[in-house]
Amino acid sequence: MLTPDFGRMLDVMLTGHNPASVTLTQAPTLPEQLLELLDMAIHSGESVHNRLTRIEMPKIAYPEMGAAYREVPVSESGHADVVRLFFAPPEAVA
Repeated sequence: MLTPDFGRMLDVMLTGHNPASVTLTQAPTLPEQLLELLDMAIHSGESVHNRLTRIEMPKIAYPEMGAAYREVPVSESGHADVVRLFFAPPEAVA
């Protein structure tokens, strides 16, 4: 998915104040692309008060990724090409 398309999709999907998730079935091939997508997800979520609360990714493909990215917990997705992003409004996280 092209980055502008991903951003537009997030903008539409996150307009409500309900928990939401996105599953990418083709993980970015370069770590820089992944970081760009994660930054876009964080920014999109914050702009509509439906913040990114969890990231699941194939950690073997991104060995430099720690247990969190910008304070968002990161865990193993269990699939080589799958990245999952979970969003929730602040009242759902408390």
